[in-house]
Amino acid sequence: MPEELGGSGGNLRDAAVVVAEAARHHVALPIAWCGLGEGGSRPGGYGDWRLGGHGRTAVLDLAVKYAVERVRSGRTLDKFQAVQQLLARLAADATTIGVAADAAVLALPHR
Repeated sequence: MPEELGGSGGNLRDAAVVVAEAARHHVALPIAWCGLGEGGSRPGGYGDWRLGGHGRTAVLDLAVKYAVERVRSGRTLDKFQAVQQLLARLAADATTIGVAADAAVLALPHR
């Protein structure tokens, strides 16, 4: 929001950087819907996106932790080839999502 209207003067790219850093550090962050879109807001004006704890790396960490701790048929799940393959695919997907998110931020206009 422009400074003359009481905002910080930042733009959408600035907001994306703040959100990414909050997620990286597992910080819960309430985010206003209005001002993040092109000239519009959602009904109610605000959404409460809780970041951290469920970010792309946290999901992978939780999945690996579960696989290492959970025992099935006398072995931990991480010893099963099918589970190893699923965890590898999750890691690849998390990386792809991160690259796509970073590219989207870089593509934002510098307004």
